[in-house]
Amino acid sequence: MVAQEVRELSTRSNESARQTRELLASSHQEVSSGEAVIRGVTQALSGILELAKGIGRDMQELSTLTRRQQQALQSLSQAGDALAAVAGQTLFTCRL
Repeated sequence: MVAQEVRELSTRSNESARQTRELLASSHQEVSSGEAVIRGVTQALSGILELAKGIGRDMQELSTLTRRQQQALQSLSQAGDALAAVAGQTLFTCRL
């Protein structure tokens, strides 16, 4: 009777050990998969960050170019006003 119980206990112990090994192997595999996913996400986020930095630089450059264009347009407007004034004076002088 005792020998039978010892055999059953040994069988259950072996089965438990096998299940534990399987669980450990499965857990290890899932952790490895999780690490791969995290590496992929990290790379993707790094790429997004670099793109965002590039967009920021492009926006700064666009802002600078827009400011320069505005200054050039103001200069053209002032030159046009000056030409109009000279033309007006010339016309006035010619009429005298």
